[in-house]
Amino acid sequence: MEPIRDRQTTHPAIEDLRRHIGAVVTLDGSVETLRDQKRMQFLILNRHGGAVQVVHEKAGADDRLAQRLGALTPGSAVTRDGNREGGGFGQAERP
Repeated sequence: MEPIRDRQTTHPAIEDLRRHIGAVVTLDGSVETLRDQKRMQFLILNRHGGAVQVVHEKAGADDRLAQRLGALTPGSAVTRDGNREGGGFGQAERP
């Protein structure tokens, strides 16, 4: 499977995320879990029968996105654009 490496925003299905490494993607869904660490935040987003992990590296005390993410509760509906990175983070498929 050949990766898609474009800069246009796409709305991939969970099972297609691995093909969008380096691309800007839009994810929407409901919050399952938020882990708010000192320097990082990890959000599990339920989306169309699957789940994806969204990772945010905090940029300090004035990081408005970190403040907004920290206020989310399970079941919150979110839509977010971001860069699909490769590596150990990414999707978690549900049966």
